[in-house]
Amino acid sequence: MNDFPTELVREIFALAISLVRQHTPPVDLEAAPWTLVRVCVLWRTVALSFPELWSTIIISAADHRNFPRDQHCLELQLRRSANAPLDIVLRMARFSWQEWEEGLGGMAELLARESARWRSLHILGFSDWWPHQSFNDIVSLPLLERVALSGFSFQLSAEQYAGDAAFLFRDAPRLDYVIMNGPDEFAVHLTPESTVPWSQIRTYKAQYALWEQHVPSLGLMAGNLVSADISLHPETRHLVWNEPRLEFPSLRRLVVSHHVILDFVTAPALTELHVHGSVRQVPVFLQRTACKIRQLTLYECSSIAAKILEVLGGMSETLEHLAIEIDGDGGTPLRVLDGLRLAPSDQGQLCPNLVSIAWWNVPNDGDRDALMAMVWSRWRVPLRNLRMFTLLLNSRLVRGRDWYQLRQEGLQVKLVTESKVVKAIKEWREYFPVV
Repeated sequence: MNDFPTELVREIFALAISLVRQHTPPVDLEAAPWTLVRVCVLWRTVALSFPELWSTIIISAADHRNFPRDQHCLELQLRRSANAPLDIVLRMARFSWQEWEEGLGGMAELLARESARWRSLHILGFSDWWPHQSFNDIVSLPLLERVALSGFSFQLSAEQYAGDAAFLFRDAPRLDYVIMNGPDEFAVHLTPESTVPWSQIRTYKAQYALWEQHVPSLGLMAGNLVSADISLHPETRHLVWNEPRLEFPSLRRLVVSHHVILDFVTAPALTELHVHGSVRQVPVFLQRTACKIRQLTLYECSSIAAKILEVLGGMSETLEHLAIEIDGDGGTPLRVLDGLRLAPSDQGQLCPNLVSIAWWNVPNDGDRDALMAMVWSRWRVPLRNLRMFTLLLNSRLVRGRDWYQLRQEGLQVKLVTESKVVKAIKEWREYFPVV
């Protein structure tokens, strides 16, 4: 083990700590990075000289009995992280004033002293006792790039800002990424009158019960916004909006939870579109905005095959990456597969430039031949574009011999489990961290 190159050991450590960043568990002394210093002298030396290994700070208020231990761990992490930028996750809970003062209060003071190193802050949940006074004393956050607020049960208004969360946006020149993925109508509401520097925000992700709750902040960001994830409550069925459409001249990536949202926006520079549920408004949106979509994700798509194929036809010449999960009737996947099959002639080809396809369905055995025919039709053509195909590992569409042959010929085939599909969906929505 002592013969291992230091650079390789650091790469291994980086992979280990990436899992912690994704799942944000409470402090666990039997997991990375704490266990890495107990393996051997080499690993301990590398771990203690690797500041980034200790720069993800996770504080959980779920069990106040662990506060003394957690504060000791926090002190070690802050010392070992040296000058590395900090990614901080605060898992809040309801507890007494005494518990706050005896536990989290001390940890809040430690974090506040290092506020010049904060790179991202994710607050999950809400407590009557946050933020600590030491947070309110923060003057500036020069490195802060991301703020994520989720799991709250109150509306954060302009009147509450002075005593609640003004410190998050006080002199933060690098802040350009705001996430408010609260559950349903209790998501955090950041009003236009708040101190958020809306004009510098380039990535916005939020879920509200009503479209009208998105509009005030979206309007202030419209000119600079590059990526947006606009979600409504899952039970929302009908939306009426009689005001002018929001114009997003620089928007490149858009995620919508309801297709009707597309009727309220215009994004001529859009290249990535991700739609949940029905795609009924997508063709009209494409025609109105004249954008050139290169990447499309349809998740739990409930539309009929004809409408899905119409959507694909509207971006046929530009689409390069397609990920699709169909939640329609039994014949819909088969008809979509038939539509995606390339004909021997060059005329009437649908999406001929596809480089990658992800098929996240577990359909019946009758669709297996249609799937293989579609893949082979895109693989065995003179000007081959397809490079990657992804499908479920437990799908009955899988035939070891077929995929083995495709792999032998150079196609990158990825077989993933259903749990990985769910994770992939969260990744393309880019919630930080993936929880």
